[in-house]
Amino acid sequence: MSLTEQEQQLLKRLCRLLLPADPFMGLPGGDEQEIFGRLLNRLAPRADWFSKLLQSQYSMHDRLLSMSDEDFEARCAASLRAWPSKSDDLLARLITPLLQSYYEDYRVQTVYQRRPGAPFPEGYTVIQGDWSLLDDVKSRPSIYRQVRS
Repeated sequence: MSLTEQEQQLLKRLCRLLLPADPFMGLPGGDEQEIFGRLLNRLAPRADWFSKLLQSQYSMHDRLLSMSDEDFEARCAASLRAWPSKSDDLLARLITPLLQSYYEDYRVQTVYQRRPGAPFPEGYTVIQGDWSLLDDVKSRPSIYRQVRS
């Protein structure tokens, strides 16, 4: 069994919400065709499980797909804010393959100054204890939503 066209469209919208494109940095979004195609290949062995989950958690596909981006984000915001402290099976099972598909993309690797492709056989030399590698990440503003209590 594979995902229906509607399920793929809904999944694509979720991917765009989780990993929006950043034109300033030249980064593609999670919904970009190459990245999304890689994601679908990763999900293929569990497509029936994802299909059932999409149907149970995001019923009424037509209504969700016809929503504006703002309305769709508002509809999904509660799940995104509560995750990971509150288990959301779809997000928990989607985020890892989505990130794997995203960081395999040559454009993402180029922006982060890594040569495209697998790091092997040459590998990367990383000096143990050199925390300066994280300076760029630490200097960025928060890219996640903070829960207000």
